[in-house]
Amino acid sequence: ERNRLAEMAQQVQQGELRPPEPPSKELLKSDPIAYWEARAEYDEAATEYQQKMQQFQQVQAQQQQAEAQMRQKYLQEQMQTLQQMIPEMADPKKAEAVQQSIMKVARDEYGFSDDELNNIVDARHVKVLDDARKWRQLQASKETVTEKAKAARPVTKPAQRKTETKSV
Repeated sequence: ERNRLAEMAQQVQQGELRPPEPPSKELLKSDPIAYWEARAEYDEAATEYQQKMQQFQQVQAQQQQAEAQMRQKYLQEQMQTLQQMIPEMADPKKAEAVQQSIMKVARDEYGFSDDELNNIVDARHVKVLDDARKWRQLQASKETVTEKAKAARPVTKPAQRKTETKSV
């Protein structure tokens, strides 16, 4: 089917498959018999052209349907891979929050547009964005931790135990 579609597309591009031209009206005035013969040939050629175009459209529609099915299968596979890579995505309750968080970081920190984010279909790309989100969260919590550490009491070393010596 793909070969047939490629052949037909090539014929259309090269001009081999083009609509026939009807005979001129001048031929009807000068030679009516030749006009009607040319008209009969035109009708046959027009019918053949219509059949080829319908066949081309059918093959093209089948091709598009097959591509849509393949894309759907690919998306399902990528979703399964993503759920393995990011376990939170397997839980429907957590998945929405994680997804929104990833999209927020990608938009705010890295300048992705909504269209770009909606067109991401590869699980690896989502994993990279999730890692970036986690890194940003760690960086934000790092400041809080260092402030808490400054306010904490100083660390003291434990005293050494004295060993008792027994005299015999």
